[in-house]
Amino acid sequence: MKVVFRDDKAGIAKLLVENADDIWHLSNIVTEDGSTIATMRTVRKVKTDFGGERSESDKVAVTLSISVERAEYHPFSGALRISGKVASENDLVPKGSYHTFSVEPGETVKLEKRGGFSPLDWERVRKAREAQPKILILLIDRDEANFAIVSGEGINWLSSFESSLPPKTEKGEYEASMKEYFSRVFSALESFSKRADSVIVAGPGNAKENFSDYVGNRAKFSLASASSATRAALKDLLEGEGKRILEETSIGRETGIVDSVFARLAKNPGRVSYGLAQVREASIKGAVESLIIAEGLIKKSRLEGSFPLLEEAIRSVEDSGGAVFVVSETHEAGQKIAGLGGVAATLRYELFPESA
Repeated sequence: MKVVFRDDKAGIAKLLVENADDIWHLSNIVTEDGSTIATMRTVRKVKTDFGGERSESDKVAVTLSISVERAEYHPFSGALRISGKVASENDLVPKGSYHTFSVEPGETVKLEKRGGFSPLDWERVRKAREAQPKILILLIDRDEANFAIVSGEGINWLSSFESSLPPKTEKGEYEASMKEYFSRVFSALESFSKRADSVIVAGPGNAKENFSDYVGNRAKFSLASASSATRAALKDLLEGEGKRILEETSIGRETGIVDSVFARLAKNPGRVSYGLAQVREASIKGAVESLIIAEGLIKKSRLEGSFPLLEEAIRSVEDSGGAVFVVSETHEAGQKIAGLGGVAATLRYELFPESA
């Protein structure tokens, strides 16, 4: 993501969306409470009435600004749709009417945020500019196949397939059905692999080897063992044979950070705080060593109006030399922090002995 223009005082930034990952990050920067104005060049159908029953519709390029009420990110397609009321005066589109932008790579979006951009917003932009390795994982057995991309943004489940294979006793029909099943899975593999830096095919038994034999030299991937082809097996894969790959993404870093919180919580709970109220108190006192925030809390706090309290905690931690981490809830580590109220902190000294 490229910053084309930035004015911190006015709370304005122009961002060039360069790839699909940028769209994901942008979806987390845009707020849905009406405090963000998004401006883009878009196309509208304009109807020209020539009188009587004759009229024509033309597509006209127009620059619109909308007050964002909804931002929908679609993981399968990687698309972002931003909807809201038109906030700019325009001869072609009435102010106050609803419009939806569909954001794609190559487009520039101007954002104006009431209250300005937060440190978390600029951290998002920074992360978007870093190259994050992406690994496509196919979990496959004779019954089903599941595709996921593991990257710095978390785990993005893409698609699922069912085989509907007949019993092995019906050899001819079974082999034909297996070939048809593998063909569908391979077509998806070809498509999804364009979005990844490397590919792993994993599964129990001989399913992965049989699929590899079917593919031959038409695609490159690594083979790994998994307990099953279900989504639940991905966790074990990433903790086992896929650990090296996991460590190449920020998920590995996030998991390590969260594990350290829970290790300290077990041994010395007085040096851990969690929940926004307690964490904010600790941050203001300069006691926070590391602040860990679940991604979902950021959007939730903005919608509920408590984001200024969270932002105060973040600034206090940074001012006292502490570290701030935002973790995705698409994997188990982020879900653990979400279970602690969405925010937790390790402390430099025991501040809440009563919680021990």
